[in-house]
Amino acid sequence: DGTPTINNNGDASLTIGKDFSTNARVVAGAYAVASTEGTQNDATGGKVYIEGDYDGTVYAGFSDGGTTSGNTAYIIGGVNAGKLELLGDNKDSGTSGATLAVTGNGNTLQSIKRFDTITFDDVAFSNNAALSVTSADLTGTSLTVNSLAGGQQYKLGDSVNLLSSANKIEETAENISTGP
Repeated sequence: DGTPTINNNGDASLTIGKDFSTNARVVAGAYAVASTEGTQNDATGGKVYIEGDYDGTVYAGFSDGGTTSGNTAYIIGGVNAGKLELLGDNKDSGTSGATLAVTGNGNTLQSIKRFDTITFDDVAFSNNAALSVTSADLTGTSLTVNSLAGGQQYKLGDSVNLLSSANKIEETAENISTGP
């Protein structure tokens, strides 16, 4: 758990599991630094799988001077990571090109920020929000519900809490839609 890997497609991935340990306070699914010749490198195709807690900051993509795009953070069913700050990228403005993919209900993070898209899959109508955070910034973010959990009887008037925040949610999502 916690070993960065690169698959045959050249995509980088990082899994933060229950035994994840590092001396770094910041980690990323894709990380790019400027070369010694001064060329800017881009952080693209990174994947972060969050399955456990981490006391630090996680970026889907991080680039010193270059761009970030096509990076995804995955949270899969019941993750309790209340110390983890999750960001789409390390930029101050513009689009991040990052997606946060949330599966199931009962996921907890400290904060989320700088995601262009948040998708929700396999969400059940229950008392548990799909994702609970201490703070959230949804500036420029689109929300999409791709699927509901199977095996339930749904009726007119049922509702689901996709995102719950202990503090004010900054900005509002720009687009809320249902699946592909």
